[in-house]
Amino acid sequence: FPSHDIPRQNGGNANIITGYHCTSSNATRSIMENGFNISLSRVGFFGKGGYFTKNFLKANNYSPQKGNPSATRLMLVCNMALGKTKDFELGRFERELVKAPEGFHSVRGFINRDYEYVVYDQNQICPRYLVFYNFTNTALEMEASRNIPPGIQGNIVFITAALSEFFGKLQQRATAEQQPDIKRLIANLS
Repeated sequence: FPSHDIPRQNGGNANIITGYHCTSSNATRSIMENGFNISLSRVGFFGKGGYFTKNFLKANNYSPQKGNPSATRLMLVCNMALGKTKDFELGRFERELVKAPEGFHSVRGFINRDYEYVVYDQNQICPRYLVFYNFTNTALEMEASRNIPPGIQGNIVFITAALSEFFGKLQQRATAEQQPDIKRLIANLS
């Protein structure tokens, strides 16, 4: 990571951003074990690709557990190498895309009150954290071990959805070498 062609084709600028992605527990397990597989993606407003947003709450809208506030949800925090991004005007979509338009490495469009970023090459995506959260004030950590899908390993953070708690728990659980990345993530969100 990132895709080796992007820096060369984009004047040395890989245009790396941090974004959020919500999906089902089965899809998350597959991503954690095998990485993103764009061929398994559903078709969205900008075709078949990996969809991300910089807005935690917008990503939550794509959670399969969206209607159940006490359900434990999964969200991936990823770095994406966007390279040169094609911006779509408000109200413009291109559902037939299976790769970025000619001369671009990604697309960005305004959907449901916020931007979504789409990449079509899984080598442009680097999962950093898997976040388990819910929208209740219960002690999620005490129940979390029962809600983790089998086989999930790696960087896992347990949170409730209050953003101040999210930031605090993310910082508490980060190792010394992860702290600079967490501070940048929080700065981008604040």
